[in-house]
Amino acid sequence: MAITQAHSEINAIKKPLATDYVSEFDITKEFMPAYHKRLANIYGKQSVVGFLEQQKQESGFAADSFTILEEARLYSSYSSVANSGGTSDTFTGMTAHTIRVGELIRVTATGKVAQVGLVTSVASTTVTAKCYNASAWDVHATLNYVYAFGSEFPKASSVGMVEQVKEQFKTYLYKPTIQRDSNAVSGSELADIGWINTPQGLVWFWYGEAKARLRFTDRTDLVGMLAITAESGSGAIGETGIFGTQGMFNAIEVRGITSAEPVDSKANFRALCKLYDAEGKIRDNLD
Repeated sequence: MAITQAHSEINAIKKPLATDYVSEFDITKEFMPAYHKRLANIYGKQSVVGFLEQQKQESGFAADSFTILEEARLYSSYSSVANSGGTSDTFTGMTAHTIRVGELIRVTATGKVAQVGLVTSVASTTVTAKCYNASAWDVHATLNYVYAFGSEFPKASSVGMVEQVKEQFKTYLYKPTIQRDSNAVSGSELADIGWINTPQGLVWFWYGEAKARLRFTDRTDLVGMLAITAESGSGAIGETGIFGTQGMFNAIEVRGITSAEPVDSKANFRALCKLYDAEGKIRDNLD
């Protein structure tokens, strides 16, 4: 049964006609719904619609999937770097580093003054650098932090940066699930009508249809939060055309910052702020 929502002849009395029908979604932005006086909502607000929007995690698209590219760090930093005796020019344990000859590095360690050095040679897991602060480095034998922040070359020299650092990207593919629901109205349910008193007169809607739409929208948001992808070899993956999708919470568990204990002390907050700072999140949230 199709009803055209043409409000050309709104009545001043409660008379359900095609000309004064309105869905709940047409009036919530302008008028407060006046439901039946005996209709009591004892469960409070049960909907989660809007949660993803408030978290800025919504992204509309009209395709079977879309790809997200995550950019790698613009600058590289390394932790747990070793230095033989704490005075050597060679730093080890820097697997797959991108530091080049001629760059400046800053070395920090707990209880030590931050020092700066000029890189003179590199290998796959080691970096050799001359200290600017003194004749020898004064760092820890382990657990040093190394950060490349610039370069220095002699004036008029023909030597330049011989290697290029290419930007790396991580690719994530997101496939949504197909959502379906059903709503049927029988003759005995036609009396289940909600009335709205507008300045132009009374309009009405089917309460069951409005709730079915709300439930469908609600579950769409819940899938975006709670769903997971079907693992290889799982029972669900054996069903034809069933793959699952990665919800927001699962994405946080897989590649986000998580804590195994409550964040209820200053030390916990400091550790969390350091992680955010390392990823540039403090600047993002303060801008």
